[in-house]
Amino acid sequence: MAWDEIRIENVQYVQKVVTDKKAEITAIVQFVAKNSGEAVVTIQNNEMAQFWSKKVQVQKGVNKMEIPVVINHPKLWWCNGLGEAHLYSFTANVSKNGKSDSKTENIGIRDLQVIRDKDEFGTTFYFRLNGVNVFMKGANYIPQHSFLTEVTDSMYEKTILDAVNVNMNMLRVWGGGIYENDIFYDLCDKHGILVWQDFMFACALYPTEGELLENVRQEAVENVIRLRNHPCLALWCGNNENSAAWFGWGYKKQYEALGNGIAEKIWKQFYDCFFVTLPEVVNNYDTRFYWPSSPFNGDPLAKPETGLPEWNPNGDGHYWGVWHGKDSIANYNKVRCRFMSEYGFQSFPEFQSVLKYAPESRDHDIFSEVMMSHQRGGKHANGLIEWYLESEYRKPKDFQSFLYLGQLL
Repeated sequence: MAWDEIRIENVQYVQKVVTDKKAEITAIVQFVAKNSGEAVVTIQNNEMAQFWSKKVQVQKGVNKMEIPVVINHPKLWWCNGLGEAHLYSFTANVSKNGKSDSKTENIGIRDLQVIRDKDEFGTTFYFRLNGVNVFMKGANYIPQHSFLTEVTDSMYEKTILDAVNVNMNMLRVWGGGIYENDIFYDLCDKHGILVWQDFMFACALYPTEGELLENVRQEAVENVIRLRNHPCLALWCGNNENSAAWFGWGYKKQYEALGNGIAEKIWKQFYDCFFVTLPEVVNNYDTRFYWPSSPFNGDPLAKPETGLPEWNPNGDGHYWGVWHGKDSIANYNKVRCRFMSEYGFQSFPEFQSVLKYAPESRDHDIFSEVMMSHQRGGKHANGLIEWYLESEYRKPKDFQSFLYLGQLL
């Protein structure tokens, strides 16, 4: 990008105090000046034609200026089901020697907290929006296509509107996917869908030391700065199931058995990434809550609990007993944790979709070579669908009926 004299790098809107009577916001404008001298920094609320300006002496290079902004009786941003997801248009402008640069963003004014209070069961984990405790209804979100450039704006809009229309109020951007494109977060802002944002680590152990750890830090800084002004963004989470893998999937015992300090080295890399580097980035560049892993129970040295009715009284949980464990579907009424951030159950696509890759009638069996080659949940997964389906319904009369009943299930 070509520029002359002045260029805005980024603007952060830190919402210090938010009530329905007053919003106190600090606008932090970071910009680059070609030379030292006097500049004027202005923040404008475009909806209400309000201005806040400051004359400042700037140095050659990077400068950072803070401007206090006060809005009386603001229209608050609410998630889907609680009210309007109101957005204000704010423009930051820096001018110097007749040259200027500006940046306009949509800002939702809201107070969002993750409540972690001690009680007789352990430690709470829930969200409070504008003073209202909110029960989160939502889903995990993964990339919509294996080829990312195939996802169009209309596909993004349909996905978010689908969430809105089934009364969801949160999506969890799963750590095995991508930091989504701006339009995803813009649409969540517009339609009141909160976002639980994982950093992009999932189901594995990473050699996070040296140059790779620095690469991780830089990637995190870029994405935190890019996304921090979105009112939809609810929290940052270090990873998906990496802690569970270390303590619960046998990785810790496996590497301890090798000796030579290998397990200690891997744990240090894990700790340095998710308990030092990433929380430092969030603390330095944002004000949101950071959660080291999902699931997590608040103690980095404690194994995440799995499968018990009193499961995880201190944090979030992933429940896959229904599905992998052949637990009764009725167990959804028994298994408890403070925040159920992941669970799931497979179905096949509907018949017209299957015909695109299995047009021949000889392939119309869930255990055919074509159908099995499209199963990424393990060789047993198609049989699991069949087992659950026949536990809940009568045996389907044909292949097309099986697909339909599977989706009902």
